[in-house]
Amino acid sequence: MTQLIGELGSKLQELEDLGALVAAAHLQAAIDSLRAYREPEQNRSKAD
Repeated sequence: MTQLIGELGSKLQELEDLGALVAAAHLQAAIDSLRAYREPEQNRSKAD
């Protein structure tokens, strides 16, 4: 059990980096979704 805890501890930075990468990807996807939602609305405003 102690060996497993030691191995997980040594991987902690790698896991934190991976978590940050996943969070950034989710944030970018949310931003892209909001842009896609707003674009048709903006195009309608320009047509008026």
